[in-house]
Amino acid sequence: MSDEGDQLRHGLALEPWSRACDRAREFIDSPREKLALSLFETLAPDAYLASRDRLRGSWAHALSEGGRGAIVAVPQEQMGDLREHLRTFFSDPIVWRNLPSWVLLYALRQASSRVQVDHLPAPNHENHITGKLLEAIGMACETWSLIVDEGLAANNDRVVIEQIDLSILGGEQATGGDFGLIIDQSALSEPQTDEWQKPMKPIVPFIFQAKRFTGKHADVSQRHKIRGFQRDLLGRNPCASAYIFYENGDHRLNTTLPPLVKSIAKVQSARTTDPRQDSSDLASFILPELWDPYGAPWAEDSQDALEMVYAQAAAGQLSSLAVVTSEAGRAAIYERQLAQLAGRDKQIVEAT
Repeated sequence: MSDEGDQLRHGLALEPWSRACDRAREFIDSPREKLALSLFETLAPDAYLASRDRLRGSWAHALSEGGRGAIVAVPQEQMGDLREHLRTFFSDPIVWRNLPSWVLLYALRQASSRVQVDHLPAPNHENHITGKLLEAIGMACETWSLIVDEGLAANNDRVVIEQIDLSILGGEQATGGDFGLIIDQSALSEPQTDEWQKPMKPIVPFIFQAKRFTGKHADVSQRHKIRGFQRDLLGRNPCASAYIFYENGDHRLNTTLPPLVKSIAKVQSARTTDPRQDSSDLASFILPELWDPYGAPWAEDSQDALEMVYAQAAAGQLSSLAVVTSEAGRAAIYERQLAQLAGRDKQIVEAT
């Protein structure tokens, strides 16, 4: 057991802190991640740059006091590209306001590169790719949590992903790749704040409309005969809504991009959009939204989060709904709330 004097931040002693930094750098230097980031930079340089800038731009809200001081002290032109940011700066857990943010960053990066390299080259349907992405996020959360388990345990924190059973809603469920992802931080230990920072958001729900594409443009013209264009429907959601684009075609591709996320607000046309413009990778999209008080809307509790997710989504629209949480078994709470929500909506429909 280390002495208290050896404790750094987030419950990490010197040795596990050093090991965590090393593991993050080893991951960024691994053959798979080097290939994934190299393809990302080559095939979508604007999105690659935007991903770096989104992460770097989150410094005021997501980083610790020491992290903010360190990032401000180094001019942007000297900090390099996305890969260098991930390798030399964000790899240090103590630059973040809490340890789960570090875990989630590298878990999302690992999941994204695994899908990019292993699952996008061969033809697949959106639902298959989305399933592999959520599976990869779950495995990666476990991997990165184990690396800093001492620090997480010291604060009674965890990072796990659980699937919510959508059969509760009844009827035929969607076979597409659209999915919801709820980041539930409500049970996390509250990090220290100062006059520059707001408290962390307790729960942040996201909806992702999945689209395969090849070439320069993706088709976003899906239209419901009653509710209208999917783009317009997504735009009316009270929670953060975005397209997630999978570069995947009807024939095997030699090179592929990571899943690219583009906020619905950036999709100007109801018919086509360029997935490489105004987009970022999944990690760079989600992490800043968890902390920025002016970013993604947040929910007070699980019921509020589900109402935000299903405010504009039909009961069977989402093929998957998952919650990233610090409390194992949290999905059961959401399932109970979802059953109540479904029952309430059924009563409303029957009464009209």
